This record gives sequence, structure tokens and C-alpha cells, in this order.
Amino acid sequence: MNTDHVRKSRIERISLKNRILFLFSAVALIPFLFSCYLSYRTINSILTTKLQSGIQNNLKQVTLSLENTLSNLNHVSQQLAFEGSIGKQLEQLMIADQPYDRSDLTDQIKYQLNLIAFTNPNIGLSMYYFRDDGIYLFETMGVKDSFDPDKLPIMASYYGITYFGPHISNDRFNDQYVLSALRKVDLPERDDAYIYSESSFKLTQSILDLDGISKNTAHLILDNHGRVSYSELEDVFPENTTFSVPDDTSLAVSTSGIASGYYWYRQYSNQGWSVVSLVSKADYNQEKNHWMMQMFLLTLLFAAVSLAIGWLLWKMVYRPLSQFHREMKQMLNSNFNVVDANSRIPEFEMLLTQFGRMKAHIARLYSEVELKEKRRADLEIEKLLYQINPHFLMNTLD
Repeated sequence: MNTDHVRKSRIERISLKNRILFLFSAVALIPFLFSCYLSYRTINSILTTKLQSGIQNNLKQVTLSLENTLSNLNHVSQQLAFEGSIGKQLEQLMIADQPYDRSDLTDQIKYQLNLIAFTNPNIGLSMYYFRDDGIYLFETMGVKDSFDPDKLPIMASYYGITYFGPHISNDRFNDQYVLSALRKVDLPERDDAYIYSESSFKLTQSILDLDGISKNTAHLILDNHGRVSYSELEDVFPENTTFSVPDDTSLAVSTSGIASGYYWYRQYSNQGWSVVSLVSKADYNQEKNHWMMQMFLLTLLFAAVSLAIGWLLWKMVYRPLSQFHREMKQMLNSNFNVVDANSRIPEFEMLLTQFGRMKAHIARLYSEVELKEKRRADLEIEKLLYQINPHFLMNTLD
């Protein structure tokens, strides 16, 4: 009982000004905050769906382009291998003894290589490589002295052919990233012969730039075993390391997740390797954070405007109330002078006008009572005078 009384007394002690400000702020902010919450849920769902679907679609394009590039490398390497015509000419060259025959076969092989390079503009450096001797023949472009297939990042490996992930081209005059393939050439006389082919560096760069959803999107290319063969974030996901995910997520079946502060999305190829797109949490949430900051600033603006309007409303009410209070104090001090009611609010002007009329009426009644009392006093004096006069005459006569 006491608690209810104390609570009630506290509520009753809240001033009209604070009540107006509180109620006006609540009426203005509660619908706005509710609208912000619904908008956030909707926009968050739209942005997440849009971003994820966009990244997945771009990943599919990147994967498809890489598959086509590797397929093209496979096709070209097959033409240059023993099963093709050039491979047979290479075999004849290896066993030819006559200088004329060797020269003629060399010209034929160069012609075939130039024809293949012309009809496949997406193919860059191509050559025959003999691993045991460390030499190469019929290179279509200049080869760097540091060329070593054993140091290239393996992207996928199958029987007879190995694909290497994006790496710096071995073309002497290019330092761009390319894809490459190393296919074994079955020569009766040599067991260490290979055909090495690279993709065009412009093609590889355009493939990796397909992902236009986020300017800060990075890529990983994983081999068949989940090892990173190419990384655009060497400091976070180094090459030749296994791409790891949280323990409660199976990498073999997962296509998205969070690792090392990045959202990742994975697209598998038909050949077993996969491409991973990485977006940092800051970039991923950038648009949502921007929207939340706008909503926060709008909330502050709404709160400031609500308080300002509440204050103006209080001033509109407080001024007539103060005038009404002054009128009451003047009446208590027997000051019945009527002041013009000018509150600019019709309701208060009417109240003050009625109060002024009441003061005037009370002043008139007060004057009438005062006049009546004065007249009564005068009559009493006259009555006493009339009573005194006869006695005064009798005494005088005596």
C-alpha cells in the first residue's frame, strides 16, 4: 500500500513541462524506431540476398571461364603431344640423322606451332620441355632463365597432365599472372619430354576481375585437396597451405562461411578444384553500417525536433498559466484590476477573460458590501444622535 502511494506521489510530482516533453518524445520516437527496426530487417535481408547471389553468380562465371581456359590448354597440349601430328614430327626429328631432314622437320614443327598459336589467341607461351636435361625447344616466346615447373603452384593433377594455378608468366617479357598446363609427351626415345603451355596473361587477369560486386573482393584457387594454389591475400591465406574453416563446418560440403575475418563463398569445378571469393566483414557490412549510421542520425534529429516542439508547446501552455497564476495572486492581495488577456491561444484567452470578469464582479460585490456597511454605520450614528438629543434638552431645561 505504502509502495503504491509512494509511486503515485512520485508520478504526481512530475511537472507538466516534463510530462509534455516525455509524452511528445514518446509519440514521435516510438513509431519512428519501430519503422527503423522493420526497415533494418527488410534491408538486411535484401542486401544479404543480393550480395550473396551476386557473389555466387560471379563465382560461377569465374569458375566457368577458368574451366574453359584449362580446356583450351588441354586441347592445345593434345595437339602438341605424341598423339597429334606435331608430336609425330617431333619423334621423327629426335631420330633423324640427316641435317636436311632435321631442318625440314624443324620448319614443319615451327609452322604447326605458329598455326596453333594463331588459331588460339588465348594461348601464350608454348614449348617442348625435357625435364632431365632442363632444356626446351620450339618455344613460341622468350623463356625466363628461372623457369622450373616444379616450383609452380599445382591447381589440379590428372594422369598425364598437370594444371598450374595463376602464377607469374615464364614469358621473358611478361610479368602477369597466367594459367598453364604440363602434359607428358610419349616419345619412344625419351621418357622426360613434356609440352608446356600458358594462357594469355590478359585472359587470366580478365577472369579474376569478373567479380565486380565488391571492389575489395579477393580470390583463392584451391586444388583437388583444398590446398591454396593461388591467393590474393598472402598474409591471411598463404599459398601451399590448406584452406581451413571452423571445426563445426565441413569444408568438403560447405559453400560459404566465415574465416579469419572474411566471408567466403566457394564454387566447385567439374574437375575437382574450386574458386573461393573473399569479402572482408567491414566491406560486407559497409552498406548496412552506412544505413544504420543514417538511421542513427535521423533518430537524433527526430529526438531534437521532438524536444524542440515539446519545448515550444510547453512555452505556449506555460505563458498563459503564468499569467493566470499572477492574476490569482493579485486577487489574493486584493488587487482587482483587470488585465487584458492576450495569450494568442483562444482557449486560454477565454479562460482569462472569464477570470477577469469574475474579478470585476467580485470587486463590484466588495464595493457594494463596503458601501452597505458604511451606510449601516451612518444609520447607527444617526440613531444614537436622535437618542441623545431629547435627554440633552431635558437636562438643559432642568
